[in-house]
Amino acid sequence: MALSPPAAERLDLLETSELGLRWESEEQKRAAYERLLDRSYRIPWVLQRYRQLLVERLERARRDTLTWDDVEHVLEREGDVVWQYMDSIDYGSLGYRGTVRMERRGFELVLYALVRDRYLLGGPKAPIQDPRLRERRALELGFTVAEAREIVEETTNQILLGRERTAFRNWFAGLGLEQALRLLTLVLEPDPDQHDRFAFLLHIYVIELHRRFGAEDPTLDNKILDWGIRFGWSIQQNRE
Repeated sequence: MALSPPAAERLDLLETSELGLRWESEEQKRAAYERLLDRSYRIPWVLQRYRQLLVERLERARRDTLTWDDVEHVLEREGDVVWQYMDSIDYGSLGYRGTVRMERRGFELVLYALVRDRYLLGGPKAPIQDPRLRERRALELGFTVAEAREIVEETTNQILLGRERTAFRNWFAGLGLEQALRLLTLVLEPDPDQHDRFAFLLHIYVIELHRRFGAEDPTLDNKILDWGIRFGWSIQQNRE
């Protein structure tokens, strides 16, 4: 895999800055770069955070030699930087203006339903199982606002139960879906050729969601059910 020079240069600072660190071998360095670039999606601030975590690990160990094991340790223990960022999105601050509140769990239910439909269904043929997923244009798996509304309604009707289904249905009916989707620029990208069509930006949200929950909940059914219950509680509390 050819390394992106700007991205690789951020990792080069481990050796070229005043830190003066070195890699145990060129082979380990190459493998570590590819692993870090892959996990960070080459996002500059994520690479900077991984670099900081590596430095802190070596300082604690009083070493100046980096190894593949250091990289694996950092990514295993503290590698969820991108997910933590996405999971901390303050939906209430996005500037949504509508007749219903921008409920965090409600909108996460929307995203989960879209991820499930576009990426997770289909067993071994599901897009998330494609080892070359990152090479595919996200818009190949995109959706129009009308399709998104249909997907969310069908998914929640199928999975949610009783009061939770009714609470979500009432909230979703009043949601300005296109406006809401357009505000989520950290997660979604608009189709430049079709104003009402969107996709998950570089598949990042999907990959991170699957990495976190896929082993135990491969189609997110349990997550959607749980979030529906939590959403119902939230709606009830806001009424009291």
